[in-house]
Amino acid sequence: MEARDPEGPPKKGSWSPPLLTPLCPQVLLHPMVRDRQGRKMSKSLGNVLDPRDIISGVEMQVLQEKLRSGNLDPAELAIAAAAQKKDFPHGIPECGTDALRFTLCSHGVQGGDLRLSVSEVQSCRHFCNKIWNALRFILNALGEKFVPQPAEELSPSSPVDAWILSRLALAARECERGFLNRELSLVTHALHHFWLHNLCDVYLEAVKPVLRHSPRPLGPPQVLFSCADLGLRLLAPLMPFLAEELWQRLPPRPGCPPALSVSVAPYPSACSLEHWRQLELEQHFSQVQEVVQVLRALRATYQLTRARPRVLLQSSEPGEQGLFENFLEPLATLAHCGAVGLLPPGAAAPSGWAQAPLSDTVQVYMELQGLVDPQIQLSLLAARRHKLQKQLDGLIARTSSEGEAETQRQQKLELSKLDKAVSHLRQLMDKPPTTGSLEL
Repeated sequence: MEARDPEGPPKKGSWSPPLLTPLCPQVLLHPMVRDRQGRKMSKSLGNVLDPRDIISGVEMQVLQEKLRSGNLDPAELAIAAAAQKKDFPHGIPECGTDALRFTLCSHGVQGGDLRLSVSEVQSCRHFCNKIWNALRFILNALGEKFVPQPAEELSPSSPVDAWILSRLALAARECERGFLNRELSLVTHALHHFWLHNLCDVYLEAVKPVLRHSPRPLGPPQVLFSCADLGLRLLAPLMPFLAEELWQRLPPRPGCPPALSVSVAPYPSACSLEHWRQLELEQHFSQVQEVVQVLRALRATYQLTRARPRVLLQSSEPGEQGLFENFLEPLATLAHCGAVGLLPPGAAAPSGWAQAPLSDTVQVYMELQGLVDPQIQLSLLAARRHKLQKQLDGLIARTSSEGEAETQRQQKLELSKLDKAVSHLRQLMDKPPTTGSLEL
């Protein structure tokens, strides 16, 4: 039985797919799969990709033998063998079924022909490894005696906990929207962004120092469990083997008989997780992440690889200061800095500290005194500037394309940053730094 659109029948000349229902099995057909250059796969071109070779991996010698066992004439065989050696000089690495499926789904099913490259599938295999390592960290953090709370009783104990749960709820909503609209690329994008950019790159890094506290707070382990449990259930339709292997390792919730498989466990619904959404908190945390990027760029400019410099944030808007106050500890952790403090509006900037604007109202200051040798850094910056200026002059001398114009803009911006760094280092040499009566 076909479910009808609640807004009425589709307009004449248009087609609207029926809603997914358990009584209506569906098959989605992807478009033609071409090679990475957009060519139709052909034995005579030597660009055929056997899915089994991508899944299990294959050596170059085996690929060449497959060509020779075909019915190509000598001239076509020579062309195909040369093309194969160029495209796969070391053969095809083992990527796995889940990585191949996820890559194919990331291209969608309603667009034009699909261009597939082995490097893209291999990148997805690395994403699988990232998920595996994240679960290993989470299980280690939970410990053997961990008892999960019921999902409806979970309450975040910190702004960072609330942020990751809000992002998890958003991922569930985007997955649901993607499945209902038959846009599997929306699902893969939502899952990739949550697992890699939200959970692994941000939350797991921010929560590491918290888990070392004694006694350990109760909130973060419960949040980690929910992210793993719900995240794997969201992932299961597209990566069933990986999701099954990892989900079976999670401790069961008390009073709730575990499903035999993640494939038959309830799929997380956007409605059930909507109470975790906090749009304003997400907007605030996005500004914190911008500060992290600015500080990482400053650390790279002055080559502060191991040092943990102190940081000050100053805003001309008093209300904006409070925005950062709740995230000072995770900000320091994510930016690999020391103590992070707030400089009152209107207070004099500390001399000799590196400075970078975050916006028209927010300034970021990073300590340099005692952490860098001005003489050595000035010579290094001069060499980097000379090399960058030479590259920019070469681009300007040529007829610029749209891509080269963007490269020029980026290089000019980098030159400006280097000039500002030189200015700060010279200030550091001319007079001792002052931070007033600030407390960090």
